Amino acid sequence: MNPTFAYILYGGDKHDLDDVFYNRATNESQNRGRPTDPHLQGVAMTTQDTEFYAVGGPCTSSRSFARCPVLDKNQVSVSLGRRIAQTSDGWIAIAADSATHVSELLGSFEATNADDLMTSLRSRTSHDVLAILDQAGVPSGPLNLKQKAAFFDDPDNIAAGLVANYPHPLWGNFEQTGALWFFGDLNMKHVLAPPTLGQHTVEILSELGLSEGHITSLIDRGIAVAVGAARKP
Repeated sequence: MNPTFAYILYGGDKHDLDDVFYNRATNESQNRGRPTDPHLQGVAMTTQDTEFYAVGGPCTSSRSFARCPVLDKNQVSVSLGRRIAQTSDGWIAIAADSATHVSELLGSFEATNADDLMTSLRSRTSHDVLAILDQAGVPSGPLNLKQKAAFFDDPDNIAAGLVANYPHPLWGNFEQTGALWFFGDLNMKHVLAPPTLGQHTVEILSELGLSEGHITSLIDRGIAVAVGAARKP
């Protein structure tokens, strides 16, 4: 019972991420914090097989406090049982959403509240904590850190298109995260490197109907930039 945990950031929720970072920095530098409203679809803990639902339907709005899980001021939990937690040698993720799972979670470590639970977990290794949670039937998993090399070198990730690899005209070989989602029958591909400044200037201006002489004049006057084009002094 060890679902894979990951951090998911949706582009439309940049405000959520900014809010999280601001509150985290405030908490660490000034020893004060406040709950923040990003929900788990924006920036938070999620699993590959879990979607959050509340009374009335799925959580879809980062501003709906009544329906969406809210991160605590430390940015590590949305409830007693749904959190990431530090152990003596790393971090783990716990997804105890039901009352039964929460009861098993607390009972397994002789804790009565979140503080007691965190203290107990910090005294044990991740391996030992996960073994105890697995025995108790509480969904949990390791929170892997520094996974760059492991992710990009994984044959399954490469085969699944999760890794993009292509040459860049200035910086050599580029390797970055590939297609993390698909849209029905629309196959997403990452086969082109980010363009350099002016790489497609002539091509685009030509498609817009500008003559070769007009394009050359724009480049010579510094109005446009094109790779490989010599600007007149």
